Amino acid sequence: MDLVRKGLAKSGYLLLKESVMPKGFYLETDIKRLFFLNKITKVVDIGAFHGDMTNFFLKTFPACHVLAVEPTPDSFKYTSNRFLNNPKVTVLNLGAGDKNDFLAFRINADAQCNSFSTSFSNHSEPAIQVKVKKLDTIIEEDSEFNGAIDFLKLDVEGYELECLKGAEKLLKAEKIGLIYAEVGLINDGHTSFTAIKDTLETYGFSFYSLYELYHYNKPTELAFANALFINQAYIKAAGLML
Repeated sequence: MDLVRKGLAKSGYLLLKESVMPKGFYLETDIKRLFFLNKITKVVDIGAFHGDMTNFFLKTFPACHVLAVEPTPDSFKYTSNRFLNNPKVTVLNLGAGDKNDFLAFRINADAQCNSFSTSFSNHSEPAIQVKVKKLDTIIEEDSEFNGAIDFLKLDVEGYELECLKGAEKLLKAEKIGLIYAEVGLINDGHTSFTAIKDTLETYGFSFYSLYELYHYNKPTELAFANALFINQAYIKAAGLML
């Protein structure tokens, strides 16, 4: 094993045994350490884009059904085609927010930065009108979820707090177990880590760790990351924790 490790190191790779990998290093490893993977069955991917995280969920949670929510028409079409023959995935062409309405959706040259938020000032195309629903409504309308979410992913470019406001019923009833959200560490349009953390703590969530750290403005400054929050009451009641 030492020879393998040294050989990989010469090629620029690092070999780590999963059991000794530090927490916060790799999301999948931490999830495996904490949860019964086959018991996480209800997953919502808000801001699904091209479905990479949806695909991650399918591989990580063998018994899950994923509800993928994507407002950008082209990205919705791509993701729908990607999972066309997969009965474990439902793709919805709408946004998630704090109301059931049609809202201006701002288009960017980089489609991953499309957003309902006005905080992003680099939108290159005219806004389009997109249907938006509260997450409470989305889950009420989907019998597959039975009024609860095991794992919720939020990546909506500065619109995370509005999504959480639209999930008030679920949050108050402690019907969401894990939330994996994009958070900002500088004032660049992303929803601040502190704002999301403070909001979720009022609903019984604890902050676990940061993943996928991005330093795009300055090499020494953390710009944004993905944060994992866990609701202890939900995961214990649902029997998810190892």
